[in-house]
Amino acid sequence: MYRNASDPYRQGGFSLVEVLIAMVVSSLLSIAVVRFYKDSYHAYSLQEQLQDRDQNAHFVETKFVELWQQAGSSLPDTGWTVISQAAGTTTIGLNPRGAEQFNGVDLASSFFIPISDAAQWANTGNVLLNIYHVLIDFADPTVSTRKYSIDVSYNANGFNEGIKDNAIGMDSVRITVPVRLAVGDRIYGYREDVFKVTAANLLVLPNGNAAGQMVLAEDIDSLGFTFRDDKGVATANWRKMKSVSFTVRARTSKADPKLPAPGYRKITIPMNVILRNRI
Repeated sequence: MYRNASDPYRQGGFSLVEVLIAMVVSSLLSIAVVRFYKDSYHAYSLQEQLQDRDQNAHFVETKFVELWQQAGSSLPDTGWTVISQAAGTTTIGLNPRGAEQFNGVDLASSFFIPISDAAQWANTGNVLLNIYHVLIDFADPTVSTRKYSIDVSYNANGFNEGIKDNAIGMDSVRITVPVRLAVGDRIYGYREDVFKVTAANLLVLPNGNAAGQMVLAEDIDSLGFTFRDDKGVATANWRKMKSVSFTVRARTSKADPKLPAPGYRKITIPMNVILRNRI
């Protein structure tokens, strides 16, 4: 029997079909909202990672331009190799200290080299500034430039890590192999740092010492160097090196699940640098 809207006996509420439709619509809306926030979070997180990736890549680029420009600066150019590569590593000879000329009396072979001011050579507390090697450019033109390691294990008779800084008078450096000095020999303090990429970290090993290694940059996928002569031909000979082509490839810190494995988003930056000291 038909009942109109004003009929007090009319049945109220929703039918089962209406309830099911409402539940489906509500579920779809919930899924859409969750997906929206998930996509928004992914985009935000990805943007942060991309910024970090690009920053790491440009930092490494800038750092190596600086290193190439400093390589061998103010150091003799014969008798040793300023830049060398081996087993995935690159070794760069850097000179953070100026040379000084030996003006004393000729000395017989000795482990001890007199220098004017050991404060410029002493352990600074920063392994990237410390001096680990001595380079001697002999006044005798028939003797090639030679390098010697400072005996950092020598801590006796006033020496600290192979260096003695006296309150007055000449200071001294203790080396691992005795050398004979003559008037006019030039003495340089320098270090050889080793750079390599391991487990997506760019590492520097001061003096090649793994125990003192430090991370220069994270999430570096690879780093490649090709040294070239004046004709653009690749060379491993320091005396022929005129320029270097290098490529740094950085990656995001986390894999992107939306990409095929391994899923890292990468950036590759190539660079060509003229070696200032080779012009």
